[in-house]
Amino acid sequence: MKSLLILACLITAVFIVFAVPPLVEPYTESYGVITVFDTGKALLLCAALAAIVGYIANRQSEGSSFLVNIFVCALLVRV
Repeated sequence: MKSLLILACLITAVFIVFAVPPLVEPYTESYGVITVFDTGKALLLCAALAAIVGYIANRQSEGSSFLVNIFVCALLVRV
């Protein structure tokens, strides 16, 4: 299960970094120019905050692995 979650996270990260800038290109008047660097920064911020929450969830005594798995699944769905 964890390997599938890691694979899903990596696929989602690559999609965000490389596919989002061409998708928002028609809206440059509204949002400005979005580059791969911008999406990478957003992804790193999300990963850092998720790592903090995952660490806090992992410190729980019972079901910590389950809580982390649920958190990662929910984060992937939201992203």
